[in-house]
Amino acid sequence: MYTISFNANSGTGSMESLQVDEGTQYVLPANGFTAPTGKMFDAWEVEGQRKLPNETITINADTVIKALWKDIPTETFTVSFSANGGTGTMNPISGITGEYVLAQCTFIAPEGKEFAGWKVNGQGNLLQAGDKIDVTANVELVAQWKDTQGGGDTPVTPEEPTKSAGLPAGAIVGIVIGSVLVVGVGGFALVWFAIKKKTWADFLALFKKK
Repeated sequence: MYTISFNANSGTGSMESLQVDEGTQYVLPANGFTAPTGKMFDAWEVEGQRKLPNETITINADTVIKALWKDIPTETFTVSFSANGGTGTMNPISGITGEYVLAQCTFIAPEGKEFAGWKVNGQGNLLQAGDKIDVTANVELVAQWKDTQGGGDTPVTPEEPTKSAGLPAGAIVGIVIGSVLVVGVGGFALVWFAIKKKTWADFLALFKKK
């Protein structure tokens, strides 16, 4: 077991230490300290490296997570969100300057669509939640949608009935043989005269052709 502790680094307040197993994948929390006067939270420092909340670190020793502070800028900006055809709301985030980690989309997708990513002010490359952007002005993140995978059932077009073109010779021979076997010569003769409209001569000629 290893201990994770937090260093306010001139800030005030406290964040509770915790113990975890070796090899634990630990997600860095939001800052819980109060910043020094004139400062605002910037990032965490872990083993000399700058890390942001929601990043994951591996715990293989006792670990101190130190708060880093920066001067409060004279101007801050707002990140807002556009559903772009979806429904629901996502509240704008104010007081942002510098690096911002894109949020998860909580809009409800239009029918038949699913979330594809964000575009900054509706332009540029498609970005995903967790990607980072540099905020130097007010920004609108516009949700982008794509067709749901699978796309639903494909409409089935009924086949047109095949136009009758008469029976081929092989089919006629099959009918003759089958008719003789099932109903006898007399029954077949009835089929021959009534359906085929043939004469006795045609009927007898059928058996003479050998």
